[in-house]
Amino acid sequence: MSDPSAPIRVAHIEMGSHLYGGAQQVLYLLEALSSSDVTSTLICPVGSAIGKAARERGVAVEEVGYRGDLDWMVLPKIKRLLRQRSIDLVHVHSRRGADVWGGLAARQVGLPCVISRRVDHHEARWWAGFKYALCDHVIAISEGIRAVLLADGVSAEKVSCVRSAVDFERFQTVSDSPGVKARFGLPDDSVVVGMAAQLIPRKGHDVLLEAVSALKDRWPQLRVLIMGKGPLATSVAQQIEAMDLEEQVRCVGFLT
Repeated sequence: MSDPSAPIRVAHIEMGSHLYGGAQQVLYLLEALSSSDVTSTLICPVGSAIGKAARERGVAVEEVGYRGDLDWMVLPKIKRLLRQRSIDLVHVHSRRGADVWGGLAARQVGLPCVISRRVDHHEARWWAGFKYALCDHVIAISEGIRAVLLADGVSAEKVSCVRSAVDFERFQTVSDSPGVKARFGLPDDSVVVGMAAQLIPRKGHDVLLEAVSALKDRWPQLRVLIMGKGPLATSVAQQIEAMDLEEQVRCVGFLT
């Protein structure tokens, strides 16, 4: 960066197609940075949900053709954009190959790079060694994720824990409980619990269903709305039926 007083130009690379939790956190970050001395550019796949949402919020968006984690042809596209945008720092988000291709692009262009890590599953040590060598620092969103990274061979000096933030202003309004109940056809006296999560194993929908099964006789007014979509949609629906929870639990799909 030639002028120390100029805004820092940061490229955020997010290769997920859907606006799930990780991509939503990237969007929150982009929104917050818009009021700081940081100029952000989002690099994302053509037609992705986060690209549309970011553009609606006034964020600069560069879309690239991308066919999946192994699409090496995205590498020269990212490098070209980093040069065109005169980027100072690359922030890659560890989803759908963004960490590898973004890290390689930053390394080859000669830019500093950080990676945000949002999941806690282990990686082979050789793979972790290769991938995280591409970046200058790793941001873990919890101490648990940081511990996993250290166990996989990433040096402690290279990993910092920066927890995901919540904008409390978004949740200050009183919820329209009668409206929610009417929308989903729930009894007026029901106590409604919502779970918003992708339907994948690590989210723990099975634990939720076990809890509802244990509580339904003591709390007959309990109703649960499962919001989201994913590969376990059919399995969760079958569990609800097998556990005789159709009255208590309803899957309502992905909501925004």
